[in-house]
Amino acid sequence: MARVLKLLVLIPPLFFALVFGAQGIMFLIRPERAAETWGYVLPDGGLGLSSMIGAMAGYGLTISICLIIAVIRKARFWYYPPMIIFFFLAIGRLTAGLVHGAPMMPERFIVEFIIVGLLFLASRFATNKN
Repeated sequence: MARVLKLLVLIPPLFFALVFGAQGIMFLIRPERAAETWGYVLPDGGLGLSSMIGAMAGYGLTISICLIIAVIRKARFWYYPPMIIFFFLAIGRLTAGLVHGAPMMPERFIVEFIIVGLLFLASRFATNKN
């Protein structure tokens, strides 16, 4: 039974690695379409366009690569960067809503906190003790 649970806890990290890897690649190939999934329109050009494409591609690919390494190496350390990214993404959304007048979107930040929890569980139960 414990072996089955160890395999089940790997499903969320692998799923998130695939989704965010695809998002990172999509930002490199078709950034307009990728930006729509995040709910914004890319700037027409200049430094803003370059910065958004670079940041979002880096964000997605970093999450993906860290999670793939975490699953393959069974090392807790590699789960922490994606957990930190998701945690502060959720905190940023809350801050934007509470302080800066952006619409509150619990369907986004609650999911991000759940992702942090799932990755935390994976880091505890699907890894070696390192």
